[in-house]
Amino acid sequence: MTYRGYTAQTARMIAVGAITAHQEDVLAACTEGVKRAEKLVKPGVLVSEVNNTAFAPISSAASSPRRRANGMPYKLVARR
Repeated sequence: MTYRGYTAQTARMIAVGAITAHQEDVLAACTEGVKRAEKLVKPGVLVSEVNNTAFAPISSAASSPRRRANGMPYKLVARR
């Protein structure tokens, strides 16, 4: 969906079978990011601030040596 030049993404995840400890960690980081961003949302707050807040836990927990999760949230893949 595009609204006035802005886009949004939504995703739903399901696990088939048992998930790994790494997948649990990624899920916990995602959940923490959403909770942090949710507290920040109010009139006057920049979308970039909300985005950076939301992706900070993911970025710090990312297993990638480049830790590029903040700059590429649509490309973040939880693999190991």
